[in-house]
Amino acid sequence: MQVVKRLNSYYAKPKAIRIATITKETTLKQLAKDVSTHYQTIVNVAGGKQPTSELRAKAIANQLDVKVEDIFEVGKR
Repeated sequence: MQVVKRLNSYYAKPKAIRIATITKETTLKQLAKDVSTHYQTIVNVAGGKQPTSELRAKAIANQLDVKVEDIFEVGKR
């Protein structure tokens, strides 16, 4: 029997990504370009409406020069 590892979902903390983009002096549109994803996806993730993968969460945090734990929380909503 094969064991399947369940991947964690990451949800943005309320307004954390928006605050980090302002601090970094960039925009959500530029963040989307830098992370190679659609702008609407970034808007949904930043609003905490849509979960994202660990890889994308790390990419967003890396672009904003913050820790993943500072802008995302792991788990279900």
